[in-house]
Amino acid sequence: MSTIFNISNKIKLANYTPDADYAALKSYATTQGYALPSVSQQALQEQLVVDLKTAGVWDRLDVFYVFATDGDSDFATLNWKAPSSFQTTKVNSPTFTTNQGFAGDGSSAYLDTNWNPSTQGINYTQNDACFGVYRNNNINTTTRVMGQGYLSSIRDQSTTIQPINSLSAGASNPLNGGGIGLRILNRTTANDIAMIVDDTLETATSSSDAIINNNMGILYRGDGTSFSLSEVSLALAGANLVTQRTDLYNAINTYLTSL
Repeated sequence: MSTIFNISNKIKLANYTPDADYAALKSYATTQGYALPSVSQQALQEQLVVDLKTAGVWDRLDVFYVFATDGDSDFATLNWKAPSSFQTTKVNSPTFTTNQGFAGDGSSAYLDTNWNPSTQGINYTQNDACFGVYRNNNINTTTRVMGQGYLSSIRDQSTTIQPINSLSAGASNPLNGGGIGLRILNRTTANDIAMIVDDTLETATSSSDAIINNNMGILYRGDGTSFSLSEVSLALAGANLVTQRTDLYNAINTYLTSL
């Protein structure tokens, strides 16, 4: 990633211009009465947005959620790409921990993104898509940490994933979706999928089908079942991020380790 002059230093300069997208996020949160992050954390969050833009990630996203914040739990539900759209709904009170994110209870608590990529996806398409999370704990079960249904989801289990945008079972696709860290499932062509594991890549074959007509779910699989005990700090979805994976991981890791 190119070296970027840190936002916290920029604010000392008379010609500093705030990032418009992060400014819009703060403005919307303020109008809703949400508690903003601390000033020091706002500088870190703005830097994250700038880094994602430099990495070529920002314009490929449809939704982007940062749950790890010292703002309140309502601020944590906002979609940074478009703050007035696709705010997550906290269903059955997932646990919010400052600077860590939201955790499920394994039985009913989850986050509904209110975003259905089948009808509302822009960058997310049948043969070019991704969704994923940064997970803080290692839950070795067959429950799902994010997805739209049984055949398009990321398992908590550390051995396999289900494919993305496919109606074919994932047993032949032993990609590692478990463990702590960044896990993003990608559809790269009509016949190929890939899992970003932090800044590395695993690949497999799987034919694509029409995008499932469900909202994207977090801390469950999006169809009303398979509730997770994971804790997630961040979630995103959009076009595949295989090429941008190293800069993406570096930007996210820089933000999260600074909290």
